Amino acid sequence: MRWTKLLRDVSAESGRALIMLAAIAFALFAVTAMLSAYGIVTREVSVNYLSTNPASATIDVEAVTPEMLQLAKTFPGITDAEPRSVIEARVEVGGEWMRMLLFVVDDFETMRLNLFRPVSGAWPPPEGTILIERMAAALIGAGEGGTVTIKTPNGAPTEVPVSGIVHDTTLAPAWQEQSGYGYLTMKTYAALGETPAFEELRILVGGNPGQAQVDAKALELADALRAQGFDVHDVKVPPVGQHPHQGQIGSALLMFLSLAVMALVLAAILVAAVLAATLARQVREIGVMKAIGARSGQIAVTYVGALLALGAIALVVSVPLGVLAAGALSNVMADTMNFTVTNYAVPLWVYGVVIAAGLLMPVIAALPAIVRASRITVREALSSTGVTSSFGSGLFDKALGALRGLGVTWLLAGRNTFRRRGRLLLSLALLATGGALFVTALSAREGWREIAASVLTNKHYDVEFRFAGQVGEDRITAALEQSGATERYEVWGVEQTSSVTEGRQDVMRTYPDRGHGSFAILGAPPATDLVTLPVIEGRWLTADDTDALVLTQQNHRQTSGLEIGGKVVLSVAGQPQTWTLVGVVQEIGGGGAYVNKASYDRLAGADAGRMARIVLRSDLAGGREAALAAIEAAFAAAGIGIERAVPLDTLYLALVGHVEVPVSMLVSASVLLALIGGLGLASMMTVNVVERTREIGVMKAVGALPGTVVMMIVGEGLFTAVLSWIVALVVALPLIAGIGQFGAAMFGTPLPFVVSIPALAIWFGLVTTIALVASAAPAFRASRLVVREALAYT
Repeated sequence: MRWTKLLRDVSAESGRALIMLAAIAFALFAVTAMLSAYGIVTREVSVNYLSTNPASATIDVEAVTPEMLQLAKTFPGITDAEPRSVIEARVEVGGEWMRMLLFVVDDFETMRLNLFRPVSGAWPPPEGTILIERMAAALIGAGEGGTVTIKTPNGAPTEVPVSGIVHDTTLAPAWQEQSGYGYLTMKTYAALGETPAFEELRILVGGNPGQAQVDAKALELADALRAQGFDVHDVKVPPVGQHPHQGQIGSALLMFLSLAVMALVLAAILVAAVLAATLARQVREIGVMKAIGARSGQIAVTYVGALLALGAIALVVSVPLGVLAAGALSNVMADTMNFTVTNYAVPLWVYGVVIAAGLLMPVIAALPAIVRASRITVREALSSTGVTSSFGSGLFDKALGALRGLGVTWLLAGRNTFRRRGRLLLSLALLATGGALFVTALSAREGWREIAASVLTNKHYDVEFRFAGQVGEDRITAALEQSGATERYEVWGVEQTSSVTEGRQDVMRTYPDRGHGSFAILGAPPATDLVTLPVIEGRWLTADDTDALVLTQQNHRQTSGLEIGGKVVLSVAGQPQTWTLVGVVQEIGGGGAYVNKASYDRLAGADAGRMARIVLRSDLAGGREAALAAIEAAFAAAGIGIERAVPLDTLYLALVGHVEVPVSMLVSASVLLALIGGLGLASMMTVNVVERTREIGVMKAVGALPGTVVMMIVGEGLFTAVLSWIVALVVALPLIAGIGQFGAAMFGTPLPFVVSIPALAIWFGLVTTIALVASAAPAFRASRLVVREALAYT
């Protein structure tokens, strides 16, 4: 009989049953999508990167010889070795020069390390042509069959046909790095005006080595090469088995996981709220059942069984759709982060978690309400009116009753909002969670942009030129004066460096792209006015310094407790030098270790530099483009090869791009959670209307118009939305502070505490719209109630 009654109730209240089912299914859809995407992307990032057979280490040498290659291949513990070169070149884009890395390959057909794969076009590239990485093709506007104009450090601008497109998953996305990627043969590279020589020896350490084993083996080989008389510059070992943006991808995936857990919690809240709706309608029926002999346990089992059935139906609907959404979400992340999803299979553990959540979470969340309803006495059940009689007796309720000036309809809406405070809290939790995430995401983006903008405020030049090698300072100065395009400039030194421990050169934790993990020593004019970095500890350099060193906060964090006054040994071109730490500065986007320019010149053996930081003339006809062209021509006339030219605004764009992916994901997730909240609000508004059916009938009997009823119920939803917006702001404040500390862990500098006003405004509009939509259907149903039926409602 219990089950027959339940089936009849479901048939009679099919709308509420559908709300219940939708609440569970929508939450499970979110959980399935997020957890499945987490499982897919976690696996595929690793599979993609490892499928390229990445080199364990790269040894920079003057030139790879057959003897050197043979020594590496037969060295104990090393299973393979290949020559390669990575050249800093430039490509013309829109009349200006952009950084472009050229990867010079010995044999495209037989390469075994750091593999990249053809997407379209020729393979291997014919002599005199170039392959472009697929994401770089969009950045520089070059496609298969087109041409690119490339300038290497010592060559003239050369138009090179693009014979194909490739995919290189070992590289960070080109749009983030603001850099092009090209692949060519040694003959093509020589035709660009460069000396044909491979400068990198890439090796693969056998077995399944850890980081320490790879470091040790690479250093052993470097020592063996030096012992044979070969010139070894430095040893680069990237983190074993990790993509250059593994940290960023990992952070995004951790966000996925945390949002999945949050979705589970919200699912529990929704189930509890919707079940409260059912029990509010069934209180008198429960009393009748108990009056004719039903026990509390039997009643509880009936509702638990109904929830298990709803959970099973929700799983059937939500799991396939969630898996499809996970595939789409994985594709978006893959396209953004430059990897390919090769297998969309969802890990089995995800299905286990989702099935358990679908069946058990509704029961666990609703169990207190079920127990409470099943234990109600016959007298309490039969005398229930659906609204507690205590409303209006408390101090808070009396304060609500004292409100004046809003109009009767809005006063009723405001007071009704607080009649069922448990449900109100559930609605606030749902909507405020989404709002807090939304505000936190956009506030974090503003904070990061403020940090990135420090590049523009702490560096007071327009463009930075880096040269192909050490150039006499007098030659640089003469060329810049000859250009007539500069307002002022400074010549700096810059060289890659690594620390030296116990008399032995350490490895450089750098990827083949020469950017991620790189560590440079910069020779700075002590009285520079083109760079003013905030000093965190100690002081900046002075003209009298001889062995003084200033580190950026990020590099200082990696020095294992080095304090001001401590000694550190750095190696430049294989030559160790002891320095004294005198200060720590805050810098985002570049830097490393700063030394006095005079100290740098002693290392270089002459008054030389590899970098010029320039303020361009603003009054030159033709603007920045003309000024850069004049400087380029002056350097070319002086025989000074340019490795790269980086406008300051390009550096800013590259920094901003690094946080757009996680921020966009967080915003998308917050909107999804808001939609779940809207569904919960719609469920609760439906329940409230059902409970107050007779009240609404009385209002209409004494003259209330349908429009008044609609306004009252919609107003209740709007009051809930406004309250959730306030709660979202309060919750967002500690979240923003926490995100700031996350920034400190990643970048060595906490993000500034910024609350995004546009985010608050956008969320206010979004949450009030959701409230209007969620309240509309219950409000219009209430407005159409017939007085006689409403007063007879039980």
